[in-house]
Amino acid sequence: MGARQRRKGANGEREAAAALRALGVYVERTARNGVDMGVDIQGSGLAVEVKRRRKSAGVVRWLDQARTAAKATRLTLTPIVMTRGDNEAWTVVIALDDVDAFISAVTRSRLQSMHNDATRA
Repeated sequence: MGARQRRKGANGEREAAAALRALGVYVERTARNGVDMGVDIQGSGLAVEVKRRRKSAGVVRWLDQARTAAKATRLTLTPIVMTRGDNEAWTVVIALDDVDAFISAVTRSRLQSMHNDATRA
């Protein structure tokens, strides 16, 4: 990997760490730059692998599609993408700006489910 790619990767790691900190998540950049398959950013129970590219692949197009579909409903919906390859676990893709809304939606759903279970008992 050339010096330009390493700089781009390091800058991306710093940007990603700053974005997470802006959300109130404590993280640190480990600055291992791929040495010994280390984690790029870690903290608060997270292991973050940062990929900084000139142009993101299909996943960004999928997220744009989810955004468009969510807006078309005229409801307040949080767009996410779930993807899974054959014999692989599900992966969730969400825009960083939508993380709080996603967590709120999951929390509300879990609380409602617990409430429903309690009233049935």
